[in-house]
Amino acid sequence: MRRLALFDLDGTLIDLRAAFRVWAVEFATDHQLGPGRSSG
Repeated sequence: MRRLALFDLDGTLIDLRAAFRVWAVEFATDHQLGPGRSSG
């Protein structure tokens, strides 16, 4: 059996923008990140 790996690095095969946006908002909320916040 041959194995195949398919990489969609530029988003042409699957549009993941909405999923990434959901993840980014959840990540920012969980880590209390957002506009106007500094890490220093």
